[in-house]
Amino acid sequence: MAIRAAVGILLLATASLKLFGLNISPMPQVGWHQLPTVQLAVLEWELVLALWLLSGWNRAGSWIAAVATFAAFAIVSGYFTWIGVATCRCFGSVNVNPSWVLAIDLVLLAALGLARPSIKHIRDKPIEELRASALSVAFFATCFISLLLVTFLAGWLTFGSIARARAHLRGELVSVDPAYLDFGTVQPGQPLEATVRVHNWTTRPVRLIGAQSNGPINLTGDLPIEIPAVDFREIRVKLELGRYSNGMVLARGELWADANGLVIVPILIGCRVNSLTGSDGPNHP
Repeated sequence: MAIRAAVGILLLATASLKLFGLNISPMPQVGWHQLPTVQLAVLEWELVLALWLLSGWNRAGSWIAAVATFAAFAIVSGYFTWIGVATCRCFGSVNVNPSWVLAIDLVLLAALGLARPSIKHIRDKPIEELRASALSVAFFATCFISLLLVTFLAGWLTFGSIARARAHLRGELVSVDPAYLDFGTVQPGQPLEATVRVHNWTTRPVRLIGAQSNGPINLTGDLPIEIPAVDFREIRVKLELGRYSNGMVLARGELWADANGLVIVPILIGCRVNSLTGSDGPNHP
């Protein structure tokens, strides 16, 4: 019981950190799992699961849900440890190395293994226990889905779109979608091009006047460009890799917008290099 309560409290703490992290610095993080919509869904599931664990209702069902949740967390953090991601937002506003998150997930899984519920009463009344577990899982799954739908519906009705609601929460006048542009697996010297949408959330036109990056990225091909009020424009992003060895390459860029003053809009560009020479190890710009 103490272990389940501790896990529930930890989930409440991480959900609180994610909630705080939704409206801090808009610098994008790496990967789909760092998208605010994904973070919001994870946050709300952590809240529901924490309340389930702390309530003590149907311990077998909550134990299975907790094990499945932390196993999924371990798979994600293990993958990002493997590909060499330096930090993640698993704790919201606190940047943590994924290898540390993986270690925490594995420790929690071990603790949950020690706190597994007794199967004696399941053997005695299997049908009743299965029915109770199914009802509790259905109840908390319904709570999670309902909470998620209410959150998205409130954002849509208030601001007209989830993206605009997120921008308002984070205080963004101009934003890029996607904030993290992943070119996938590439080879050195392979020229690539993609487009991103730059949104103007203000009620007056905004002009993109320049850009810069710290890596093999060209952001200026379509600049300058004017974006009408509450609208967007697409711009091209070019990736031109030189000699890079196997591993993940990340480049941070900035778009400069004139929106009643200079607004710096961050963007993160990444790819995984598959070198023809077969050399090992990541090489970051």
